[in-house]
Amino acid sequence: MTVKIYNITGQDVKNLVVDNQPVGDLAKDSATAKLGFHSIMYDSGYLYPSLSGYIAGFELKNHNWSWCGSERQARTEGKLELDLGITHNDGQAYLYLSEHQ
Repeated sequence: MTVKIYNITGQDVKNLVVDNQPVGDLAKDSATAKLGFHSIMYDSGYLYPSLSGYIAGFELKNHNWSWCGSERQARTEGKLELDLGITHNDGQAYLYLSEHQ
């Protein structure tokens, strides 16, 4: 499958990793080339990949909002264009991916 990621965080992201696949550095307001992914995780029909990256020297990860794994499935085919953003929950900043707008 192919995945293209747009950085909408407003900041440079260093050492981005998506579902254990290194993506590398992603400058603010830029996008990756189309990347080959073996799979990307979904939960209950929503994107649910593991994420990590560094912004301004601080490591950010995804927010684990679902602790049950019964609805999780890996998508292995197709093309995805995704937005990488930042969200806040309980005073913490987290990375997220959503369908590209």
